[in-house]
Amino acid sequence: MVADGAPFCSNCRAPQIRFVVPEPVEPVPSAVIIAGDESSVVSARLLWPKAFYSAFLGGVFSAVAMKFLFGLLGLGFIAGGVIAVYAYRRRVPGAVLSLGSGVKLGAVCGLFGFLVFFLMAMVQIRVSHQGEEIRQAFFANLDKTVKDADPQVQQEIQQMAQYLKTPEGFVASIVLMAIFVCALFVFFSILGGAIGSSMTRRKSR
Repeated sequence: MVADGAPFCSNCRAPQIRFVVPEPVEPVPSAVIIAGDESSVVSARLLWPKAFYSAFLGGVFSAVAMKFLFGLLGLGFIAGGVIAVYAYRRRVPGAVLSLGSGVKLGAVCGLFGFLVFFLMAMVQIRVSHQGEEIRQAFFANLDKTVKDADPQVQQEIQQMAQYLKTPEGFVASIVLMAIFVCALFVFFSILGGAIGSSMTRRKSR
């Protein structure tokens, strides 16, 4: 029997070997506390149920700005991304989004904004029965483009215009236009999300 704490056995003088059981490693939290301000938390990931709601609010603002104010030259979309970040902070008190999280929230905000704007435009066209007027205005712009084109490329442009006047070409032009508008919504809303997350991080310091 070896006494606890004795470095050698009292009978054979053999060194006593101690086995230390390692302590369990605590899981790394999904958020980092900013030094000096435990109430401010930089989120490692978004809480998506609340993030979707916040992005929808910002998207509605962007869609309304596009519908009635022509997007304020992109400022309406940027403001929508910022609104999404601050709406998320209201639903998750103390959360301070990282740049990556702000960008993701802004991208979702842009998608929501485009969908709301597209739905508003479709409802307006359906209710006002302006579909044929828009179609004729589109064809008139095509004819004007062909007429004002350089004579050297006028024939190629005329061929393209003839294709766009077909049902398939008209649908293709609408799809391309929708993709372009969606890209505008997403791009500027991402900027807004990045700006909003940067602003919240500075305020939390």
